[in-house]
Amino acid sequence: MTDELKPFRAYHDSLPAPAPAVTARARARALLATEPLSPPVRPRRLSALARRTGAVLGLAAAMTAGMIMVDGTDVTSPLSVPPANAAELLQYAAAASAKEPRPRPGQFVYEDRKDIRWGIILGGGGRHEHAQEARREIWTPVSDPGRALARVTYGTAKSTSDRVIRAAGKVEYQRAGHCTASTTGTRPIGELPADPQRLLDSIRADETAAAAQPPATHRLNRGIERSVTMRLIKLVQNPLADSRLRATVFQAMSQLPTATLIPDLADSAGRHGLGVSVRYHGPDAWEREELVFEPKTYRFLGWRSWTEMTREDGSAAEVMRGSTALMTTKTVEAMPKVPQDAVSSTFC
Repeated sequence: MTDELKPFRAYHDSLPAPAPAVTARARARALLATEPLSPPVRPRRLSALARRTGAVLGLAAAMTAGMIMVDGTDVTSPLSVPPANAAELLQYAAAASAKEPRPRPGQFVYEDRKDIRWGIILGGGGRHEHAQEARREIWTPVSDPGRALARVTYGTAKSTSDRVIRAAGKVEYQRAGHCTASTTGTRPIGELPADPQRLLDSIRADETAAAAQPPATHRLNRGIERSVTMRLIKLVQNPLADSRLRATVFQAMSQLPTATLIPDLADSAGRHGLGVSVRYHGPDAWEREELVFEPKTYRFLGWRSWTEMTREDGSAAEVMRGSTALMTTKTVEAMPKVPQDAVSSTFC
């Protein structure tokens, strides 16, 4: 070791080694701020001067940062350590979503979703609850999301009455139509801010302005923050939101003060993962949204929606209003050709 390196080495060796969890989380946060890397360049043999200079700079950086070097520890992924809280989980999920492959113009994003929708049927002598499963396949053209097509195959229904909304086995085709308009005003999804803070600020500004205009009573009663949370949740659920937008929304959601971490949460397909729960007061009662992520890759698996209801005996109970499990997401080269008269409705 040359004389000029000895002071740096001696100082570095006297520092306590950082814990692998600290290093992994630091790398995860750094990953959020980086752009996709260029193709790897074939390494060339470094001169002795370059090697010496690199070593000095590396050790100097370690002296400055104090925690960026791992002595003998091979951390294979910056996302290898479980998140400590909901904010970290959402940041990890944002990093995973931002790194997903981006389809080319002319291609289609295919999603296969397992939905469960809940509702209330009024009439027939009372109030009846209704829930039905459905398999929703969606093809979204990368160049024109407004032409997205959905094929819905309805499954079994459970109801407290004899009324059936749609028979099991029924197939229905739907178009996106005007659903290209986001849940943040009238701007199309593709024109939403790519910066999470700007996205959050624009949503909050929209809700604040809307609450200041009559009639404002119902908006003020449920709270602007509740409306901001709901808009972010709806953007995550929107099938036309691409991986980049979801990454931005996850980062924005990491700032929500009511988000909590759930170490073990199952989606509607029975897959277990890490969860984030966001609770807020709705117009009539407490409501809660749950997001589920794959525990190792932090890939988004789906969501569940809950609302608090009052039973006939006066006690409170949570009821699932709906859930979706993202079973498959991939890039395909074509979408089904369906006659226009076969398309029955639109979807968002």
